[in-house]
Amino acid sequence: MKCVCHEGTSILACFSTIWFSFRIALNWLWNSLGLAFGLAAKDFIANLIGGVIIAITSPFSEGDKIVLLASGGKFRGSDSPKISEYSVEKIGWYSTLLMPRDKKPTIVPNGYFLGNATINHSRATHRF
Repeated sequence: MKCVCHEGTSILACFSTIWFSFRIALNWLWNSLGLAFGLAAKDFIANLIGGVIIAITSPFSEGDKIVLLASGGKFRGSDSPKISEYSVEKIGWYSTLLMPRDKKPTIVPNGYFLGNATINHSRATHRF
């Protein structure tokens, strides 16, 4: 914003106009940084909340045999339920380490368990 000091305009009024424009620009900058941080932290916070919920509700524990059901019925690109059978190796606050039958360790973010079904065969009382 261009500020031209004319006769009769005080320097203080001109400085006030420049300061107001600077504050608006600074406000936009802080708001943009806050939005960017919020969007970036969304998944991280979801994974931490998932870890807290797993710790409180304990739907599975280390050593349990579980099956993960992804939305759409596929997990790791396969329709076979054998692909999605895992042994729980370690449960952390941010992620869970699972060991599939093919012995390739899989780290699953805890936020995944908030939106997808998990079947725990180790706690099943009846088998079909």
